[in-house]
Amino acid sequence: MKNNRLVKLLKLESDRPLDPFIKFAIAQELTREQKPIEAEKKYRSLAENHPKYTGTYLHWGILLEE
Repeated sequence: MKNNRLVKLLKLESDRPLDPFIKFAIAQELTREQKPIEAEKKYRSLAENHPKYTGTYLHWGILLEE
């Protein structure tokens, strides 16, 4: 069964594709679901496309450290 929160976030992302907070929330949810490869891709995309979204770097680093 799919994570309801992730499904909602993915819907929000399709409605507001440029919103970095939604992308960050998806990366966090993927991390919680223990999907580190998918989460890392989302963090990398955030860093490339929204470099001033500073929360990305801390959480991406924590993910890589694990």
